[in-house]
Amino acid sequence: MMEERLLAKENEIVKLARLETALKKYTAQTNEIIIVQSYIRRHLARKVLKGLQKDYRKRNFIVKEILETEKAYVNNLSIITDLYLKPLESQVKSNPRKPILSLEDLSSIFINIKPIADLGRELLQNLTQRIELGWHPNQRVGDVFIELSPFFKMYTQYCAKYERSTELLTKYLASNQELKAFCDKTRKSRPGYLNLDLYLIMPVQRIPRYNLLIKDLLDHTIPEHPDFTCLTTALDKTKSIATFINSHVSKFNNMHQIAQLQ
Repeated sequence: MMEERLLAKENEIVKLARLETALKKYTAQTNEIIIVQSYIRRHLARKVLKGLQKDYRKRNFIVKEILETEKAYVNNLSIITDLYLKPLESQVKSNPRKPILSLEDLSSIFINIKPIADLGRELLQNLTQRIELGWHPNQRVGDVFIELSPFFKMYTQYCAKYERSTELLTKYLASNQELKAFCDKTRKSRPGYLNLDLYLIMPVQRIPRYNLLIKDLLDHTIPEHPDFTCLTTALDKTKSIATFINSHVSKFNNMHQIAQLQ
């Protein structure tokens, strides 16, 4: 009887020892799992942080590109209005009997470039306030485009009449020596100035450029960012106008190529 009790006790001790060994093994494995999980979390956190930092740097680069290209664009619009259009308009007023170009021809060539230039200056002012004077990681620029998007429709008017504008300018530069002399003198007045036709195509190119820049900025903006929704809306508003402009440009280029073959 005593021997049975001792044997039972011994078996219990063995079971407890095995249980303790298994528990230690389980604890070790659990610790290893915890270590691995902790490593994975740190790795993922570093990866996410690295991605956010990359997107932040890219956002900074893109908004600076938006601002710098807008500065250049507005400067070029000022060249059109101040160095070409206004002097030609003044010449009509000072010599109405023998103008270089009539007011009607000026309107056909320069279309609605003045309000487009005004719009460009307002957009530049608003972008400067956000990007140069008030930039921070959570700053928005999409709402700047949304606010002025109703006025972007004036670009469709310009684009629709651009083909006629180009035809008239080409015609008068070939037949009107006073106009050619004026344009040549203006172009040579400062180094780097372009021919008038190269300035007049810039409004046609600008809205599609806005669309590409906004899309690029949106691609590097996380959904939680305050600018994400604004950029999504801004992209939608500029896309339809850009599509209209691109279709007209393609049509004009096709007609131009056909004319060259004839």
